[in-house]
Amino acid sequence: MLECPNVFSLFLPDGWSVTGEHGKFYEIIPPGGGGALHISVYQRLDAPITKAEARDRMSRFLGNLTVVETGEIVVLAEGDAQHRAVSKSRTLDPENGKEFGFLTFLVLWKSHVLNCSCTAEPESALLDEAEHLFASIAPITPFQKRGLRRRR
Repeated sequence: MLECPNVFSLFLPDGWSVTGEHGKFYEIIPPGGGGALHISVYQRLDAPITKAEARDRMSRFLGNLTVVETGEIVVLAEGDAQHRAVSKSRTLDPENGKEFGFLTFLVLWKSHVLNCSCTAEPESALLDEAEHLFASIAPITPFQKRGLRRRR
């Protein structure tokens, strides 16, 4: 399991490796390679999430890429505490001009933003697997921070 202290947790399949700067940036490599997943963690002013914020953040991020083909940005506003956005694109490697698939996934909470991405061959199954993994990212609640369990 990947855990960013006081921010999120993510269950990873066996054999996946994680490197990066703990609490800020993670690179996740599946067994056998074939692509990479990235999660960048940013603090956000603890304020209400606006209706357009997830789409605007995703659009700005995608605007910084050399995109061959951009998919639709799909936003899921899951309430006032969490919004998520996802888009699949094809982009070019700036070093060699090779085309690759690029999944972008944004998790927006009141106090943090996670910019998640996956790069792989354009038709790689890793892009779909990464989308499922990113969708399973869970915030660490105040109860979890103190080692307590929430009673239902």
